[in-house]
Amino acid sequence: MHRNLVIALGVAGLAAFVAAGCQGGRTTSSAPKTYPLTTCLVAPVPLEALGGSVTTTYRDQEVKFCSVACRDEFLKAPSRYLGKIQPPEEDNFHWGG
Repeated sequence: MHRNLVIALGVAGLAAFVAAGCQGGRTTSSAPKTYPLTTCLVAPVPLEALGGSVTTTYRDQEVKFCSVACRDEFLKAPSRYLGKIQPPEEDNFHWGG
């Protein structure tokens, strides 16, 4: 019985940790930037192609996907996809002169 309780508490803690990670690890009081596309960020299909869309917030940016699988793919390498909706970060490196 005690072992089952420990396992259940561990699973609940892991779920809370994963949920926090889906928010990009940040919490802010401002509203996230609106997602500007009508297509999935990962797959080039309309958001409603599979019957509904999946929405999450990553670093103050609303991000939408056609499926949970696409959301999970995004979370593996966000920088690969964010360029589609955000301008690249300014490069502070300047060549001599």
